[in-house]
Amino acid sequence: MVLNSDDRPRTVFAGHHHVYRTYDVGGRTYYGMATTGGASPLTGPAEGRFDHVTWVTMSTDGPVVANIALDGLFDSAIGERWPGDG
Repeated sequence: MVLNSDDRPRTVFAGHHHVYRTYDVGGRTYYGMATTGGASPLTGPAEGRFDHVTWVTMSTDGPVVANIALDGLFDSAIGERWPGDG
């Protein structure tokens, strides 16, 4: 169901079901997000069940979407300790 009847392009991002899926609804792309540390069996990207953040940038052709796995990110303290510092 498309809520607006005008022809402007739209992309929709939503969460809650903890499974990553994309849908085409009325010619518009809908993204259902997976988890960002929430409850999930984490069976992997192939099943849409993985912890991630989504990075969206805009191009002249529309949004470019990249999903970044949380286990690939490190906080700023990663380089603050040297081996043997205790």
